[in-house]
Amino acid sequence: MRACHGVGVVVAVLAALGLAPGPARADEARDHYDRGQELLEWELFDEAIAEFTKAVELRPGFAEALFGRAYTYGCKGEYDQAIRDFDAVIALQPDNAEAYFNRGCAYDSKRDYDRALADYSKSLALAPDYDGYYQRAATYRRQREYDAAIADYTQALGYKEDAEAYNGRGLCYYGKGDLGTAAMDFCSAIEHRPGWAPPYCNRGNVYRDNREWEQAIADYDQAIASDSTLANAYLGRGQSHSGNGEPDLALADYTQYIRLRPQSPDGYVYRAIVYLKNKQDYDAAWADVKRCREHGGEFPVSFLQELREKSGRDE
Repeated sequence: MRACHGVGVVVAVLAALGLAPGPARADEARDHYDRGQELLEWELFDEAIAEFTKAVELRPGFAEALFGRAYTYGCKGEYDQAIRDFDAVIALQPDNAEAYFNRGCAYDSKRDYDRALADYSKSLALAPDYDGYYQRAATYRRQREYDAAIADYTQALGYKEDAEAYNGRGLCYYGKGDLGTAAMDFCSAIEHRPGWAPPYCNRGNVYRDNREWEQAIADYDQAIASDSTLANAYLGRGQSHSGNGEPDLALADYTQYIRLRPQSPDGYVYRAIVYLKNKQDYDAAWADVKRCREHGGEFPVSFLQELREKSGRDE
């Protein structure tokens, strides 16, 4: 959710309904709202919500305070409450692009992608900007609607060229199997933000898929140097070391991937392959088969058959 912006006041509407507060109560409500904004900037979310709530109690229909409270609920991850308050803002101000955008972010966080897309589209219809196109593109990408996502990332880049949009668009091209165009976007992302790990990892994936092991390893090295917790970089580097005939280095990377993502079956699969193919450590391979299955994974029948034959046992 992006930074909270002012959303206007609704005194005229309230007056028409006979609900406008007196000047003293309006001033007091504004004081609570201002304190809420200050507390929000300090990330004191519960205290900010309390101030925004007091502002709304003193001045029913205070759209700015409702927006502030909605945004703060979103910061806390309380998305249902955020959506309810954004609903109220939109009822008061149906042309408020910021409210649609931020409600879309809340739906996105709940993985309610259809409603998120509808809100991003409404926000863009009212006030097209980088954030709207970028967020809608990211949601399309999560749904693997790559062509729609590429179109939105391209629109976003027309407003602002930055690493995040290039990286996102590159992932879409990668998802479509267009590795050359994906690599160009990852290069652009690196150019705009040299110390950011994800595009190095993603470009490493392109090199890995093309069996260009040394280039892949160099990119994964850079990704890990920038962010030592980026699990996929260890997985990709392990695959590249394995392809490059370096099983010990591959084992070390798969083990680190497992430390970072113990619930993922992938690390156990690739490590078991090295134990079987390169190290002839059949007990370790069977142990990884068991761990993989505990986390919902499975091995190809051909791998299990080979492991049974070479280990002389069944499971």
